[in-house]
Amino acid sequence: MVCLLQLSLLLFLRVMVRLTGTVFCLGGSPEEIQGDIKSKLDGKDESNIQNELIQHFSSLASDSCPVDLSEELLKQQIFEDKVRLCIQKLQGQIPFNSQYLTDLLKSAYARIGFVRDYKFNHPHLKANVILIRALPDMASNFPVSASYKLLVSMNYAPDDIECPAIINRHLKPHVIEHFYDTNLCESYLMNNEDAFMKFGLLDP
Repeated sequence: MVCLLQLSLLLFLRVMVRLTGTVFCLGGSPEEIQGDIKSKLDGKDESNIQNELIQHFSSLASDSCPVDLSEELLKQQIFEDKVRLCIQKLQGQIPFNSQYLTDLLKSAYARIGFVRDYKFNHPHLKANVILIRALPDMASNFPVSASYKLLVSMNYAPDDIECPAIINRHLKPHVIEHFYDTNLCESYLMNNEDAFMKFGLLDP
């Protein structure tokens, strides 16, 4: 999930050049995100990355990784063969077809490579960018309007109560006023006559 969010941020910043207003980025700048990915992959060759991804995928899909999967993965050199091996192990354990699982696994691997190898050039942004950084904090040259540091890791950042407080500081007064003046209760549109009959307030 974190990798998916990181990828989404990089893709979003491609089109953000044309946007105005305020953009809140939770987690860090593209440089920080890429640095975090690289630090997690540091010292691992491509084969090890593939093997660990497949084992992690297998454990998430079936709540447990087959004992012999790690040993058999070491015998495979091609990523497609490793994927095929994993799918064979998962067949009959989860209610998804093999093509869906294959595409999901290949997509996850492609996203890791995209974030790791992405060449990012700082665009000139019209929008205000507010960074809400999670631990660990890293230096960045990304142009931002303001930056805040949370005291929690990325896993817990979305649930940190400091996030809405930070966002509220940068909202324009009319936005906050509109929020407080809006009825947030769910409403149900019913035919009045049918409603009265239902609750016995009107004879049929």
